Amino acid sequence: MSVSVAMIEDQFKAHEKFLWGVSYRLTGNAADADDIVQETFIRAIKTPLPRTDEPWRPWLVRVAVNIGRDLLRQRKRRGYSGQWLPSPIETEEAIPSYEPEQNPATRYDLLESVSFAFLIALEALTPIQHAVLLLRDVFDYSVRETAEALGMTEPNVKTTHHRARHTMHEYDHSRLPLTKSVQEKTRLMMEKFLAALLNQDVATVAALLAADARQISDGGGEFIAAHLPIIGRDKIILFNRNL
Repeated sequence: MSVSVAMIEDQFKAHEKFLWGVSYRLTGNAADADDIVQETFIRAIKTPLPRTDEPWRPWLVRVAVNIGRDLLRQRKRRGYSGQWLPSPIETEEAIPSYEPEQNPATRYDLLESVSFAFLIALEALTPIQHAVLLLRDVFDYSVRETAEALGMTEPNVKTTHHRARHTMHEYDHSRLPLTKSVQEKTRLMMEKFLAALLNQDVATVAALLAADARQISDGGGEFIAAHLPIIGRDKIILFNRNL
């Protein structure tokens, strides 16, 4: 049975949100995620799944992840001027339960995996480690499923996953559960901080910052940003007052 464009469109709509979520966590960039999803759709039309009785999601994920890995390789080869930060996105995902005693080696939840801290930590990984960690620890793929999605052997998946987890050790050690109270407190503090900056209220800005505060900024080539982290409350205040 041949695969029609209508059938591909139906399957794509059913899995589009999931593919976008994988792509965003892989690249940390919403525009790149959009491009990956569109390119996956184009490839599905040009070279559709050979058998219609097989599930589409594993095949679509394989295509999207491979495109994303190529993009990550290009980004690492090209380098990046200044500090890199993920592009922010809005999310309405429910906050999953968190058990304080849970082993840090267990999987990351969906909300944590779109946080700036997590996405920045992923940048220390190689593209293949990046992909393996996401599939195994965020999307709960088995070793076999991960191997099939990435075209790897199961022993290689296990080794790559172990190395990725080792690289994430520092993040795991300092990770903070994203409870509702933490999110609300962070939102209120950011609103107060931004309002103080806009009003040039130096006293309030100083009161909100720790003496050893660290600012990382990324203008994406469109806005003024520091090429290196700014460390220290006074330096941060001076930099933001001059914007």
